[in-house]
Amino acid sequence: MSYQLLLAKTEVTPGTDVVPAAVNTVQALNVSHKLLGDRVTIDVAKPSTTAAEGQIVGEHVEFSFDVPLSTSGVAGTAPAWGSLIKACGYAETIVATTSVTYAPLSDLALTPALTMQWRDSLRTMKALMSRGKVGLKVSAKNIPMLSFMYRGILVPMAAGAQLVPGDANFTTWPTVKPVAQGRSTFSLGGVAMSLLELTADTADNVKFIDLTNQKGVFLKGDRNMSSKIKAQMPAVATYSPEAKWLAGSKEVFQFVHGTAPGGIATVNGRQQLDSPSWSRTDEFDTFEASGFLVSSDLASNDDFSIVLA
Repeated sequence: MSYQLLLAKTEVTPGTDVVPAAVNTVQALNVSHKLLGDRVTIDVAKPSTTAAEGQIVGEHVEFSFDVPLSTSGVAGTAPAWGSLIKACGYAETIVATTSVTYAPLSDLALTPALTMQWRDSLRTMKALMSRGKVGLKVSAKNIPMLSFMYRGILVPMAAGAQLVPGDANFTTWPTVKPVAQGRSTFSLGGVAMSLLELTADTADNVKFIDLTNQKGVFLKGDRNMSSKIKAQMPAVATYSPEAKWLAGSKEVFQFVHGTAPGGIATVNGRQQLDSPSWSRTDEFDTFEASGFLVSSDLASNDDFSIVLA
């Protein structure tokens, strides 16, 4: 969309504006900005039938958007969306000249926060102490995407100037090509499959708190992840989704996109399949199953990760 721009910058002190600039540009798609709060009323004894006036409390902001699952183009260098996923409770592990890995933090209290600024036409909206959750969207012939949702402390809307090219800097966001044979692979339970759709989403553990001596956004509670896989059906003797469902097997999946060093993104997950169903797509036999991502054991946080190499 023309004359729209999303900026996000990691805060030094959570809740304190760090004033995002062009260098903090987000290559965002499908941006949604929503104001949230609770209307409080009291049931007054009165001689009329009209509603009592209300007061708003707990005013805050919710942003949601997608970004391409891009790399930095250089192995061992963090991607442009690194700060975004870290604010969703993920740790960043960098191996110089080799890889960057994002995996869930074991202590969500260590999650950094963002100042987010959304410029839309002549309006500027901002949220402080923004933290959120992340999901994945992969489908055949489309660019793989990460989906983000954040909540933050409301900064009242201000009038903004007309956007100009110098307000943005997309140089750290390399082009991402669509999913296709020769640049993308997928496997489930160690079996290579022709993927039609892969999605993952995180439970909403993003809590806005407005109490005496405490105001902000915190990640609290389980971040249970759900998934959905749709792929061409392998020979039953090779892989049976029904048998895996009945056994409650923990099935590892892996989606790899890109082939050149510095441009390879690998998504790893471990899940239990829900009851599968079957259909035809372009006259090919396909199966579809939702799932629940699980760790290797109850003391681990290894159900989902993204590795860039």
